Amino acid sequence: MLYVQDRMNHTLAVLENYYNDTHTLILESGVSTYNFTIPKNQDGSEYLVRGNYVVLADDKGQGWKFTIMATDETHSSLDVECEDLGLELLNKVRNSWASPGSAQPFKFYFDKVVRDTGWTLGVNEISNLSRTLSWDGRDTALKRLLSICTQFDHAEIEFKVEFRNMAVVKQIVNVYKQRGADRSDTQLIYGDSVNDIRKTTEIRELATAIQGVGGVIQKDNPVEGEPEEHVDFASLTYDDGEYFTPAGDPFLYARVANQQFNIKDTYLEDFYDYDTQDAQELLNRTLTQLKERCQPKVNYEVDLAKVDSSLNLGDTVTIIDHDYKPELLLSGRVLQIEKSYTDSSKNKATFGNFLILYSNISDQLRALQEQMNSLKPVANYMWLRYAKDDKGNGMTAMPTSDTKYVAIISNKSTGVPSDDPADYAGHWQLIQGQDGTDGIPGAKGEDGRTSYFHTAWADSENGSIGFTTSGGNGKKYVGTYSDFTEADSTEPSKYNWALFKGVDGKDGTDAVVLNVSSVNGNMFKNTGISTILTVSISVGDSIFDTAEKMHAVFGADAYLQWQVKNAGELEFKDVSLTDTRLSDGGFLFAVSAADVNNKSTFKCELYY
Repeated sequence: MLYVQDRMNHTLAVLENYYNDTHTLILESGVSTYNFTIPKNQDGSEYLVRGNYVVLADDKGQGWKFTIMATDETHSSLDVECEDLGLELLNKVRNSWASPGSAQPFKFYFDKVVRDTGWTLGVNEISNLSRTLSWDGRDTALKRLLSICTQFDHAEIEFKVEFRNMAVVKQIVNVYKQRGADRSDTQLIYGDSVNDIRKTTEIRELATAIQGVGGVIQKDNPVEGEPEEHVDFASLTYDDGEYFTPAGDPFLYARVANQQFNIKDTYLEDFYDYDTQDAQELLNRTLTQLKERCQPKVNYEVDLAKVDSSLNLGDTVTIIDHDYKPELLLSGRVLQIEKSYTDSSKNKATFGNFLILYSNISDQLRALQEQMNSLKPVANYMWLRYAKDDKGNGMTAMPTSDTKYVAIISNKSTGVPSDDPADYAGHWQLIQGQDGTDGIPGAKGEDGRTSYFHTAWADSENGSIGFTTSGGNGKKYVGTYSDFTEADSTEPSKYNWALFKGVDGKDGTDAVVLNVSSVNGNMFKNTGISTILTVSISVGDSIFDTAEKMHAVFGADAYLQWQVKNAGELEFKDVSLTDTRLSDGGFLFAVSAADVNNKSTFKCELYY
């Protein structure tokens, strides 16, 4: 039902017979439009003229008020185009603004831009931020407001109106760090709710070096006419192997991406402006930008067969295509919604800000998954041995005071490590120098930098108890990591820890050791997490890597209990024994990006 009002908010007509209606909601601007068609012979159609209002309640009971902007009529029908009250800000012009001279909160700029419009600030999730902003040219009030939001960490806005007796009593702008919710409960699957997925890739905006430009440096005694100077991070150094900036250089470089995408010797440069007086903050922000810009831009167009009516702007959903080659799993935000209140089959949604959660599966992992699906599990193991020298002499399974070298080999088909030193040739690395404090130098890379392999030992699974870099006698856990710094870190959190000594058995014959290995390693870039955790149980010289073998040895009641602890959590939580990610009684655990929150620790225990 539509209510038509004049500019004095008097209701002129109530319309029921309308069709071809579309309510379009847009995340980027926060505003919406409403178009519909009505027979010209319907009573009240004569009031559908430019400047009048159309009021309606949507499918969720929220009230909307639109201004009629244009009409298009034939002999028998009338097409009406409306814009919500937020678009009335297009009719207000804002001139250039000088800098306020100091950082000001969002409300300071908001009050200036909505002056004399009737809009007020509601929710403000960025009240803790301040910026020093200025504008040289003229803008509409709406464009200026969106520009302010961009400068305040790309905040997102929502226009809402409150009614009393069909009259608008309050016009509110809500400001969010990010609109929408995590709707992982909503999965859009090809063949069901998804008709097709189109992928496009382009490098027009590719950059492998970005200069960070901060806020204007405030001087105590500025000289008139002197050009402004901006904060930069030239006084800082940073190098994580992939991204770096040397001292005295205002640019941050993407070393690996430049080698991959730029055939020239130079870097593809660009600028990034961020209003801050803190050089470290500017570096952090520029690093985030460079990580996004140094890779080809990949977009996905998703054609939906039907739209979940509960979706809101900004919601993040999962889009799945099992038939895509390779298999595709995406996370995408709702950027635009088109609703029809007369024909829900015409509802549409546009998605963007895509992240690949699961794609480009390695041949090895694909083979493992196919075998899992056919209930034919495959396990891969890591071999770990110590020796007195890099030839494998005096090789042992446990470190001693004489062992100064370690060899680690992954992806072996058996959980019983070989005792032949020849099988470890080329893998030996020094772990115990004269002072036991420096890392192992690796081969120099293309840029002349030397990588170092570091090893430490401890009595706890996170390295916090009994930590040492001077030998592993009597220790239960070994930790390793690599970087470009020679000295071993004394911070246990930098190391990847693994159990290499089980509990003592009687006379060395009945010790039970459970080993967990990851097919694709333990560290992944961004959201490219895709691996299978495999379990093997050692008892003496025997290895058990299936549920059938486990039950044969430990009894029918034996079971594996997985636990997980995400970043920021204090305790491990049990994974249900019936969890669909587990197969073969828990001997295989398929892990994807959806299972990891920044950093997650998985552990498995045997109960019998």
